[in-house]
Amino acid sequence: MQQTYFTAQVAEKFGTTATTVYRWSESLEAAGYHYLRDDRGQRAYREIDVEALARLIELKDGKRMKVETAARKVVEEFADRVEVNLELLERRPEIVLPDTPEEFMKMIQNITSAYHEVVATNEQLASELAETKEEMQLIRQQLQALPEASNQLEKKLESLVSTDKLSQDVRAFVRTSQFDLRFLELEVSKELRKQALDEWGRLPESERYIKSLFSKRENMEKRHDFISRYVEERLPEEMKKRLNT
Repeated sequence: MQQTYFTAQVAEKFGTTATTVYRWSESLEAAGYHYLRDDRGQRAYREIDVEALARLIELKDGKRMKVETAARKVVEEFADRVEVNLELLERRPEIVLPDTPEEFMKMIQNITSAYHEVVATNEQLASELAETKEEMQLIRQQLQALPEASNQLEKKLESLVSTDKLSQDVRAFVRTSQFDLRFLELEVSKELRKQALDEWGRLPESERYIKSLFSKRENMEKRHDFISRYVEERLPEEMKKRLNT
């Protein structure tokens, strides 16, 4: 009777984990390789199976093949030594090529066009994500550093809420005032940010763009600093105006 091994024993031979051996074995089976099974349905690895796994590792690591490609290559090489599923082995993805050179060139052009569209879409998404991140950082900074006027008023409101003598209606009014104050803070910041973007757009391109040999791009870091300073310098005064009206 031939010697067989458990998955853990095979993993020990290769200095890896049982999970990895299981994954490799799954790839070989998907390509048509056949393993023996014990009475519990578990794989029973023979010496030939260990050899097949070693060949898979060699192709995967040494030849830089994808696991699926390496597995198919192993099954082809071992087809005359072990039982294989010929239906799986012979199954290939069908590639339909154009019949004429003109149709082939059209197919290449369509693929190229689609590729450029994907690249352009990804660049646009990356730009929008960067702008959204900037806006979130700006809002977070503003909430963490309220202007002195609104900050003092909020402290007074908070102290009123903690007074036991206040009625429930007054407490509700104070809480509403706190919410309105924060909402006003965000509203004023939004308006100032829009003004800052307009002012930024009026600056010369030499101040707004970074130029290279073949292209130019907007200096996002400088734009962020410009907007942050603009809002930070004007926010306290604008809040005072709104609170005094």
